[in-house]
Amino acid sequence: MTEQSESAEALERARAAFAKGRIGPSVRYGWSAALAAIHERDAEQLGAVLVLARWVEEQASGRWRKRAAMLVAYCSAALTGGLEVESRAPWLGRLFARERTKQCPDCAETVKAAARVCRFCGYRLGEGG
Repeated sequence: MTEQSESAEALERARAAFAKGRIGPSVRYGWSAALAAIHERDAEQLGAVLVLARWVEEQASGRWRKRAAMLVAYCSAALTGGLEVESRAPWLGRLFARERTKQCPDCAETVKAAARVCRFCGYRLGEGG
């Protein structure tokens, strides 16, 4: 028996879940397969994930449809971008990145760091803020 890559194993699980009508697990395993395929720089495997994600998107509803649509977009972007993504989870940094903020000295509300005027009370913030 030959050893499968991580992306192939995850894709196999996603297909099995989809065949049983289990949309949630098929999307989750699809994401695992997509991230592994990008890490492995395997465009063929990523294309197979894209096909599965489109099938799931057609069958799903609600939040799973949205998640499948995001997977379709992610796989498409990775394929057209030439698989240049290095990180296993490049979206993770953007997901947890916080926008820089500061506190208004007049009303104590939080405003963007680049703000010159507080949007809550109209206080004119200086350059040093």
